[in-house]
Amino acid sequence: MSEPARIRVFSVDDHPLLREGLAAIINNQPDMVLVAQASNAQEAIQQFRKYQPDVTLMDLRLPDKSGIDAMIAVRAEFPEARVIILTTFEGDVEIQRALEAGARGYLLKSMPPKELVEVIRQVHAGKKRIPPQLAAQLAEHMSDDDLTAREIEVLSQIAGGNGNRDIARYLGRHGSKRVAKAVLISAVPPLMLKTEKNPTGQSLSVFDGLRAAYAANRPQFYKDITLPFYGYNRPGAKISEGIREHWWLQGMLGGVKPHYDCIKAFSETDFTEDLKKIDIPVMVMHGDDDQIVPIAAAGPMSAKLLKKATLKVYPGFPHGMPTTNSDQINADLLAFFGRSAQAAA
Repeated sequence: MSEPARIRVFSVDDHPLLREGLAAIINNQPDMVLVAQASNAQEAIQQFRKYQPDVTLMDLRLPDKSGIDAMIAVRAEFPEARVIILTTFEGDVEIQRALEAGARGYLLKSMPPKELVEVIRQVHAGKKRIPPQLAAQLAEHMSDDDLTAREIEVLSQIAGGNGNRDIARYLGRHGSKRVAKAVLISAVPPLMLKTEKNPTGQSLSVFDGLRAAYAANRPQFYKDITLPFYGYNRPGAKISEGIREHWWLQGMLGGVKPHYDCIKAFSETDFTEDLKKIDIPVMVMHGDDDQIVPIAAAGPMSAKLLKKATLKVYPGFPHGMPTTNSDQINADLLAFFGRSAQAAA
């Protein structure tokens, strides 16, 4: 009996180390094989003609032209080409342009290898994929009628980190008629910065300090911040160097300026009016030992502004509690969403 045909993958990226890493990940899968690699757009088009792979991983930024333009050229000759844009850029304009040009997925290079290979399988099967943290950004530039079922689904689920901001802003601007419930975990809303109306917030000097540390030594900044992020600087904390290294890698894969600008965005954006408009059940989850987004100006304040809030405060839990205390967090999430499913039944 012959073995099933393996998924033939083509990798396009101008960074040799990343190409080698992708090659190792793909060739380690029993149902995949890397058939070719390219380092620029012109080479990508030539190699695609030669190998005609099942799925192509295309970097957004290439030396001679953008990955989107390269994809357009490929699909002009091969309309059925399945291309996934793999990049460090989260810009909503780029996401929309890539999807409109025919991309079957738009993924961040910081995603775990296990998720990457699963997306390759899904795209090979004819599906599309946009990560949850990017779907809300896309929604900002599209009308409700343009949203796919998948995008609507992820907006009602959990998005980590800055995704909490995206959920609050999306619901505040676009309404909740297509979203049943939402959850904010360790989230920055309503406002982190200390002002006359927000006296429990953090002073501007705190965020200036973050910017200074980031600009002075970016790699060290990403390493050091993992300690308060996961509560690893507390007495008796069980430190996972693997988790710290994974967090560091995600940071280093991102853009320097977007991450610098992000400090201003998450600290100075006021979500008060957005929260007031949300009329669906929202569970607000926050650890009372959150050293990144201190609870005093965050979780309880958001719960007061929301019409149908359920506030859960976790004694001693850090900002990164979905990782350090995943059993408890996941159980509470399942219970919250399970009540919705039971009511619908």
